[in-house]
Amino acid sequence: MSARMLHLLLTQYPGRVALGVEQAAIVLGLSAHTVRAWMREGRLPGARKVGGKWIVPLPELAEVLEPTV
Repeated sequence: MSARMLHLLLTQYPGRVALGVEQAAIVLGLSAHTVRAWMREGRLPGARKVGGKWIVPLPELAEVLEPTV
């Protein structure tokens, strides 16, 4: 995971450990529709439904934004 990107996300979303569809869409520069589709298809690692709503943990989102090899 990219520590730099995770730090940026934690700074931008203090107190949060995961983001919902709309927030993840803003971070990824995609539409909410596309992010939901990615979540359903398993293209967004770590994304899962909690209480009927999709969330993606910040560490996994950081890795999508800035992959480590």
